[in-house]
Amino acid sequence: MKTNKVLIPIDGSELSLQVLPYVMRFLSPEQNELILLQVAEPPSVVRLGVSADPDMVIYVDQAEALLKKAFRNAMHPHIDELAKAGFQVTTAMRFGDPADEIKRFIDEEQIDLVAMTSHGRSGLAQVLLGSVAQALIRRSPAPVLLCRQTVTRPTTAQD
Repeated sequence: MKTNKVLIPIDGSELSLQVLPYVMRFLSPEQNELILLQVAEPPSVVRLGVSADPDMVIYVDQAEALLKKAFRNAMHPHIDELAKAGFQVTTAMRFGDPADEIKRFIDEEQIDLVAMTSHGRSGLAQVLLGSVAQALIRRSPAPVLLCRQTVTRPTTAQD
């Protein structure tokens, strides 16, 4: 049986995690592998002039590694909850423009479904602020399951 690859973009906010209960409720763990993806600003060389060595530098690859580790650590409770429900979960991180990097990830990893939460902005706010969700709906070759921001947490199959 084919396992679907489900991409869940995470922007570091609690809002972006609101899609997880829907994923657990509507997708079968036996048929779906979950990938939590965060896209961050590209790091640059950082000088640590306040340390004992004023010339100490953290290089871009070191900064990227630290950001990836911080993302995995922040996702541990959610990964544990999803794994307890039977899902296979991995994390990934990219650097750059969120819509472009998510689209690139979808293409490269042959993603079958994108599941994400939207702020639910409309009208002028969406035009002025842009929308990663809107860009993915237009550009993604994979279907996009879009959950609108909620005030209360939806129930899961385990509730």
